[in-house]
Amino acid sequence: MTGEIATQMLRNFLIRKDLVDSRLADTKAMLTWLAHLPLAIAQAAAYINENGITLGEYLTLIDSQEQDVVQLARRGVPRGGGGPESLLRR
Repeated sequence: MTGEIATQMLRNFLIRKDLVDSRLADTKAMLTWLAHLPLAIAQAAAYINENGITLGEYLTLIDSQEQDVVQLARRGVPRGGGGPESLLRR
């Protein structure tokens, strides 16, 4: 999907249409992070609508969550639990 179509899709899903045009850099960054995937755009817009946040705040949120995932991955899964193989031992 092109950036133009992704932008229009985001605009259509958002209650506050002005969020798309007020900070175009945030719009472009968010759509790039979502890889212009329609389902990802719809889910992001639903979250933004539900929580009344801006695109910039959404980007900050996903960035902090991404850092949390990296930190968890660096720690590794504890031995004897947590990994998919632990489900097989039940």
